[in-house]
Amino acid sequence: MRRLTEEEASAAFDALMGAQGGALREAMFALSLGRSAEEAGLSTARALGWVDHGLTALGQLIADPLREFGFWLARERQLPSESLVPDLQRQRYAGKRVVEVGSGGGCNLLSLSGLPASLVGVEPMPVYLQMMPVLAKIAGLPCPEAVEASARAMPLPDRSADLVLCYSSHQYMDVRAALREMHRVLAPGGELVIVGNSLVPFGSETVTRFARGRSLGTLKYDLTAIANTMSYQFAGRRLFQGRGGTSTAVPIYPTRAFMRDALDDTGFTLAAHRVRALPSGETALFAIKR
Repeated sequence: MRRLTEEEASAAFDALMGAQGGALREAMFALSLGRSAEEAGLSTARALGWVDHGLTALGQLIADPLREFGFWLARERQLPSESLVPDLQRQRYAGKRVVEVGSGGGCNLLSLSGLPASLVGVEPMPVYLQMMPVLAKIAGLPCPEAVEASARAMPLPDRSADLVLCYSSHQYMDVRAALREMHRVLAPGGELVIVGNSLVPFGSETVTRFARGRSLGTLKYDLTAIANTMSYQFAGRRLFQGRGGTSTAVPIYPTRAFMRDALDDTGFTLAAHRVRALPSGETALFAIKR
């Protein structure tokens, strides 16, 4: 997978920490959402090779953690939806051994800083990990611990976690293989928290997005995700693969019924009474390792 060279990483650090760092972050955040950006940030982004007529391939990789960071700041450094769902509040992680699978640029890890007994992120994208120290420094917090690894092969000991957290990332995984690995890492009675979209709300969002934007490119992306979801649920594999066989560009959105059965097959018991539909369209699932 793409990794920043030493020169690229140094340039990114200097630019984001420099006088124009705030403008640069705002420009990359806007572009990642398909919005127009101010010239002050755009000129710096162009000089770095992050923007041409739009985001370059490198710029898209940089923009992903910057978008995550922008949303994190907007929600005042809280975990997603923690103000709406008591079971997602940070205090629940205090004193526990916590692993976040698919930790991205580390914003959730930053939210939990100092609370758990131990805290580690697992993230397969090298650029996201390289951006983590920059984002932590901007936030004025210690850089979290994170390892570069796939969810299906985590370099963590058996039964080494009390709680595994998976926020909006299971859609990029081989879900069943990832659940088996999460089960291995959790201690008996440990808790798994998965927050993410599922097929029915995503299908509804697809219709709404096309009705509003009439974008054939977005519609193609959404329909590919729906086709891949159906293929994965019935055949165990994505029908359409990402470049190089990666899944980051080809997400799936398993139904709640599929997730319930997959959790049960893997040795988890879903706490059905705690399942929550979130205003974002996502669903929060809570399961206990048997």
